[in-house]
Amino acid sequence: MTENMTAQWSQGIVRRTNAWVSGKSADETLMMRIDTGEYLALNDTATVLWDALESPCSLEQLCERLTVGFPVEPEQARGDIIRLLDELEEEGAVTLDVAKTA
Repeated sequence: MTENMTAQWSQGIVRRTNAWVSGKSADETLMMRIDTGEYLALNDTATVLWDALESPCSLEQLCERLTVGFPVEPEQARGDIIRLLDELEEEGAVTLDVAKTA
């Protein structure tokens, strides 16, 4: 993880794209990419974050959600969330809305 990647996710609001649909099974969330049929399975931690993204939110809001629900230090949570967001962005599942300043 580079400083640049951390800064990227810290500067805006993360939101889901419309490229994926998801549903819950007994112990995980399953996601399917609409245009390709590709599947992903999310563990319980990733599921908490995916559920939080039903409404767009900031990296800080995601960190708060994770540290409330799991015994993890804020810095560890932040790093784990950034890695997940990087993966989900690569898959086209999330995007970052960055506010433009004049």
